[in-house]
Amino acid sequence: MPDESLLEIKEHSESNYKALIFYDKWRVALLNTHERFRRENMYQMERHVETDETFVLLKGAAALYIGDGGSSECGSITMVKMEPLKLYNVKKGVWHNIVTADDTSVLVVENADTAPDNSPKIGIHPDMLPECVF
Repeated sequence: MPDESLLEIKEHSESNYKALIFYDKWRVALLNTHERFRRENMYQMERHVETDETFVLLKGAAALYIGDGGSSECGSITMVKMEPLKLYNVKKGVWHNIVTADDTSVLVVENADTAPDNSPKIGIHPDMLPECVF
């Protein structure tokens, strides 16, 4: 195994989101299947006011919900089924959330300082979201 000052090797096999690699102004995380990423449990959308956020489906099935509204409403919500190994870059300021199927893993890249104070959330009801069948 090489010295960690030369090569970092990280993994995340438990459920939920976990940031793993940090460098300067960005971070890389893995988002694995968790109850909070089920359509029936989605009661909010979020947006990041200082950064884009990029998602890559590594395995399983996932979809992004994208809202076209402004700062005070999520607007019309579109569902985009993700395809493996494609990059999905959610632009700064766009309302979004992600839904995952069982045994799913998604790579996430965003600014390292992305936090609740620069990522407002807006309440929704799962019925507002288009159906997603994997």
